[in-house]
Amino acid sequence: MKEDFFISIMQKYGIEDKVVIQKAYQDILHNITQEQQIIKECKSNLEKMIGKLSRDILNFQYAVSKPIFLYKNCLESKCKQNQDIYLWQFIDNINMYASFLESRMNGVFRIKIVGNDIKISLIKKRKKMASIAADAINNSIFSDVQYDATTGYFTIATNITDGRFFERHSIIYCPSKADARRAIFSGVMKDKKIKFNLTIGKEEILTGFDILMEQMNEGTGISQILHTSLNKANKIYNGKQ
Repeated sequence: MKEDFFISIMQKYGIEDKVVIQKAYQDILHNITQEQQIIKECKSNLEKMIGKLSRDILNFQYAVSKPIFLYKNCLESKCKQNQDIYLWQFIDNINMYASFLESRMNGVFRIKIVGNDIKISLIKKRKKMASIAADAINNSIFSDVQYDATTGYFTIATNITDGRFFERHSIIYCPSKADARRAIFSGVMKDKKIKFNLTIGKEEILTGFDILMEQMNEGTGISQILHTSLNKANKIYNGKQ
């Protein structure tokens, strides 16, 4: 709040004493600074706690970034009220969901602070990741392919043709949105390996997923290399080969 604006408000309500106005203004600035510090400390403590929880699930390396639940804009409002109670409530909620995730979804969870939100995402095993990626590329029409031969970086845009794909993998699908079926594979093909991300619509499905690159003829297109490599990886991870 700017000082001249604050002074005009005080004068509007009949307070003319400059000393009183200045003291009130300084008190407000002090309170704002204190609140900001509390929020900063709370976020730091949350991140430390999340780091400890994350170390317990390092054996799962890949995540489907699909929120199980989301604390919307709670960081500021809750932390400055009572930091300790909130942290314990947060841990209790994590424990409550953990058994569900492990027994029903064959995975565990990832925790991430995004702005003032706390995002809980399902983490699954590599075989599930390979299955989603292969299913997406097998049921798509390629619309755009870009490749940099120097860096190995590629971007492949496709449109998913099978509407049941979303149901099979519990991916949010909004038919009314123009890009709902648009899938983007982006990453690097280098040193006989492919490391890529997969986004469908506006949802990040895979991040940093790596597979072996199938060796093909020199003239084989990038999209065909990814298609063949993904299907080979899917067969290996899911015990079909």
